[in-house]
Amino acid sequence: MVVFKRKSRTISLRLSAEEYQRLRQQSLTLGSRSVSDCVREVLFGAFFASASPPANGLERRMRKLDSEMQVLTLELDRLRHLVGLDGPAAPR
Repeated sequence: MVVFKRKSRTISLRLSAEEYQRLRQQSLTLGSRSVSDCVREVLFGAFFASASPPANGLERRMRKLDSEMQVLTLELDRLRHLVGLDGPAAPR
C-alpha cells in the first residue's frame, strides 16, 4: 500500500481554460492521480534532476533522457493541438 505524504504548501499558477484542459489531458495520459501530481512530477523531474548528483554516469544520462522526453512529449502535444489533432491517439 502506498502512503502519500500530506502536502501543506500551495503555489498558484494562472492558466487559460485551454491550457488547463491540455494539462488535464496530459495528466490523464501520463496516469497521474491529479493535475497537481502531474505538474509536481514534471517540475521536480525537469527542474531538480540536476540538483542532486546521481550515483553514476548511467543514472545521470537516464535522468537527462527522462527530462528531455517529458519536454518532447509536452511539445508534441502542443503541436498536435496547433494542427487540430488533439489527444494521444490522434491519427498521423
